[in-house]
Amino acid sequence: MSGFPLTDAQTAIWLHHVFLPDKPICNTGQVVCINGPVDTDLFRRAITATLEEADALRIRVGIEAGRSYQEACTVGTSPVDFADFSIESDPLSEAQAWIDREFWTTIPWTQFPLFRFVLLKLSNERFLWLQKHHHLIVDATGGQLLTKRVADAYEALLAGREPPPSNAARFCAIVDAERDYGNSVRFKDDGAYWLERFADLPTPVIEGDRLNSERSRSGRPARIDFHIEKTVWDSLERLAKANRSTAFKAVIVLIYLAFSRLYGVEDLGFGIPLANRTGKFKQTIGLFSHVMPFRLRLQGDTPFRNALAHAGELLTRDYAHSRYPISLLTRKLQARHGRIPLYDVTVNYVPTEYDFGFAGAALSATNLSRGFFSPWAVAITDFGDRGLNVAVTYDQGLIRDAEATRFRDSFESLLRNGVADGDRPIASM
Repeated sequence: MSGFPLTDAQTAIWLHHVFLPDKPICNTGQVVCINGPVDTDLFRRAITATLEEADALRIRVGIEAGRSYQEACTVGTSPVDFADFSIESDPLSEAQAWIDREFWTTIPWTQFPLFRFVLLKLSNERFLWLQKHHHLIVDATGGQLLTKRVADAYEALLAGREPPPSNAARFCAIVDAERDYGNSVRFKDDGAYWLERFADLPTPVIEGDRLNSERSRSGRPARIDFHIEKTVWDSLERLAKANRSTAFKAVIVLIYLAFSRLYGVEDLGFGIPLANRTGKFKQTIGLFSHVMPFRLRLQGDTPFRNALAHAGELLTRDYAHSRYPISLLTRKLQARHGRIPLYDVTVNYVPTEYDFGFAGAALSATNLSRGFFSPWAVAITDFGDRGLNVAVTYDQGLIRDAEATRFRDSFESLLRNGVADGDRPIASM
């Protein structure tokens, strides 16, 4: 077989797209705003230099003898396109409309390359960099690492130097690490842990025919957002810290409460994406994140601080076994229970405030999508002092708009008002 196998995380995503190959369910990416001048020739050279070292971005996926594989190839064409909107009467609105149309055009998994980069000029002092990827080649952390490497290369070229070499491991090296894990005692222990954790399954929140979904029709989820001020998040962090926990674990409990009330269920399953970058792969551009299943069941008379402690204990135990491939677990549980999925909701927290610039220009990033793999997704993007954006995406074929609005309003209210008293029973929050 040519190349090397898909990783566990890639396999889970690839299987989604095999069944819906003409839908943009695996499109992921962001728009990076560069608030300063950009030399387009140097920008192209900086991206070319980054592609040469980042083998994950140059992956071609294929099937040979009935099995999938990937290989890193050379990108023969120009790696970036340019578009000038500065002559438009409203450059930003025109550029955003163009980005929306372009981003939701499907990237087939058979295509090469599995990305598209476009630099859009709004003025001599403001540019937008569209990063559009197939999820097979990059995750949210990978997008941040990509932006940093291109910025470093650009600044070096601007100063008349060659871009500095990368110390990151090649993405292809993850295959050896996964093989070693698959042959280890830990792999067997992790599998046994998850089979016991899901000896029975949590209550599904989606009823009816799952085939009648927007995911199958357009491949594009609906989205509603709201903003949380940093002061609100700081209050949540203080309460969590006082209870030896974290703000993210508190968010899990609050999301549980909002969904429990919406659907009238107590035993809920969630999917929690984990960065999964360790050791030599911490700076490697590529797809490393994978989803860890999590389930939570709480009684209404439980004080919030006790609910937080219980969720924290469960998460800590689950994290210790989180490397186990969810695709393998799903197959085993489907054989046992006769149904999937393990969860209908994914919950993601991403800190994206960039602590670097672009040749002295300030950067900011806006996420466009992290893929469309579950009926519900709650993504919390932390912009530091500028507060947090909470994006609730949902499948309109399975979830009514009014239903999504009720969840959004309930969750926002809990974030703003529900955690002032840690001794308050969760049913009264």
